[in-house]
Amino acid sequence: MFEKILGSIQQTARFSENEQTLFVSKLKTRTFQKNNCLLKVGQVCSVIYYVRKGALRLYHMTENGDELTLNLFSDNDWVIDFDSFMAQKPAKNTLVAFQETEVFEISIVNIHELVAVSQIFLFLGKIFKEGLKDSMYDMLITPEEKYIYLLNHKPLLLQTFPMKYIASYLKMTPETLSRVRRKINH
Repeated sequence: MFEKILGSIQQTARFSENEQTLFVSKLKTRTFQKNNCLLKVGQVCSVIYYVRKGALRLYHMTENGDELTLNLFSDNDWVIDFDSFMAQKPAKNTLVAFQETEVFEISIVNIHELVAVSQIFLFLGKIFKEGLKDSMYDMLITPEEKYIYLLNHKPLLLQTFPMKYIASYLKMTPETLSRVRRKINH
């Protein structure tokens, strides 16, 4: 049950069996139904999630009332509203279950407890940055590059989310995404 999450933390540092056991003891397992809100604007993000199975969407409401998809998450992704979590300030974004989703959850309090036991748990900070994956798409220049990157690295997102969310996530219009998909498929 914990193999994948333990494999994920092992990519940041070499955790002993005792440290892995301690880490697992701090995890909670939760299930969210489709459209359940995990974080609302104004709440402080005090937990980090690891998606066992399912899909989540982090979005921001623009001044004109449009939803701007900031990040999409699926199986084996770490999920965090980084700014809210790190500063322990109210979130400016909303995190919602796109479909029924099973997660492991670890709180900031539990992370502090882990660090107090062993400094190796400071390496978990590398994992938290995975919640910022949307920034990698900003570095890619053309719409084609963005879509190809997603196709090669996160194909499950393309199978899970509607194109309007994919387009918003890649910071392009649905029309541009449609053109890119036609071009790449031919």
